[in-house]
Amino acid sequence: MLDVGSIGLTRAELELRRERYLVRGRWSKADVWVTSLRGGRRVVVKDFAHKSLIGRVWGCLQVWREARLLVLLGDMRAVPALIARLGALALVIEYVDCVPLFWCSEPERAQGCLAQLEDILEEMRRRGVIHNDLRSRENIQLAPAQGRVILLDWAGGVCLRPGSWAYRWLYPSLRVADTAACLKWKQLLRPDQISDQDRRFLRRFRVLRVLWPFNRKGLGAFAPRCAAASRGEASCSSSDQFTK
Repeated sequence: MLDVGSIGLTRAELELRRERYLVRGRWSKADVWVTSLRGGRRVVVKDFAHKSLIGRVWGCLQVWREARLLVLLGDMRAVPALIARLGALALVIEYVDCVPLFWCSEPERAQGCLAQLEDILEEMRRRGVIHNDLRSRENIQLAPAQGRVILLDWAGGVCLRPGSWAYRWLYPSLRVADTAACLKWKQLLRPDQISDQDRRFLRRFRVLRVLWPFNRKGLGAFAPRCAAASRGEASCSSSDQFTK
């Protein structure tokens, strides 16, 4: 991982080259904006620099956690490359022109994306990594030009060293959230592929999720759109989305 000085740009220069904001996060969430390096390469900056004191302290932890996971997963095509740290409060990340996965309607493309997602989760399992927020509709994207599934927002991720006692005791329980999210996407994009065993798993997970006090907006609001897409009433199109 590089410091921003290694790419020959300061924060002031990156801000001067800023094209637009993708997200203006609340106090605990990063502002996300698109800018460019010298030579024109577009990048995304996830930035806590303009938050309150509490937000900046929280942001330091989030930046550290996400940078650690992006470095660990840097050779996976599903993970945007970390280009540099912008001090303690921001990351400079690869820009990927992509669309939310739920925009995909063609059954064959949806099936291919779900197969990719399962392969990605299996690779994460081998590395002891859990994303923890794959239910969020913005966190699984598709780069249409490459047919590449992209996982975003790793700030809530967890990494346990395979073979360690923590991995053996905790990983099977912690990965339930990622497994359930994968099945939920499968249910929305290819409901004909859901088995009775999958439905039982999702029902059990739903009970556990109700007990979790920090429920967040996930895929539920987009079930009608995904159902329409699965019937061919909408199609996958290009957009400049990167992260939430």
